[in-house]
Amino acid sequence: MKNILVVGCSYSALPTHNEYKAWTQFMGEDGYYVENFAEHGAGNLVIKRILQTKLAEKKYDFVIVQWSTIDRWDYPINNHYELTGSNPDGYKKSFYKEYYNVYASVLDTLDNIVSAQLILEKYNTPYKMILMGNLFEMEASIKSMKTLSINRGNYSTIKINNLLDTIQLNSNLDTIDGSLKLIDFNKFKFSSTPTNYFGGGMIEFLLNKGDYPRFKYHYTTEQHNLFYKEFIKPILNDNK
Repeated sequence: MKNILVVGCSYSALPTHNEYKAWTQFMGEDGYYVENFAEHGAGNLVIKRILQTKLAEKKYDFVIVQWSTIDRWDYPINNHYELTGSNPDGYKKSFYKEYYNVYASVLDTLDNIVSAQLILEKYNTPYKMILMGNLFEMEASIKSMKTLSINRGNYSTIKINNLLDTIQLNSNLDTIDGSLKLIDFNKFKFSSTPTNYFGGGMIEFLLNKGDYPRFKYHYTTEQHNLFYKEFIKPILNDNK
């Protein structure tokens, strides 16, 4: 029986009050032993750090890393992470007001992916990376985060052209290509054809079926089960 680690955001996390069954729970019903450390509201830095911590603690047979949106800023203040997702107000308001920009978010996201792949290779652990949705085809401005809040987290309202095509480079000290060349895209599985490196995730998987999030802009048990059977299970079968 495979011992599998899952890290990610709410699109992979266990429900808070058993409102639905997450796709990771269907893995357990198929005989896999799953340790799910995905966190509601987690950004990609936290996802990478959870991965790093758990791999240092024990050996896993397989890992699934699910990346979240690029606009989330998670930095420990007073030794504590406050995971509030795509929210520019409250706890993190000063950061978003003074420092946040899309360019840095793109670079940070790519760097987290590079770092995570190096960590997994260091521990010689088989893995696959998946996405909440196409990371670079969702607007990441502060205005879009407030739109998300108004629309209760409906990410289909902020779909845009690929940021990797449109973002303006503002430094000769770093480039997007420098990070992209370090990423092994064979370790990703996308639900739609990649455009400029990245393809779709769980959002596009259901959109391609003419379906939308039906539980507070997340997914029902039936939708998670479909995602598991048609998207996740083939990954596991290929890595037995």
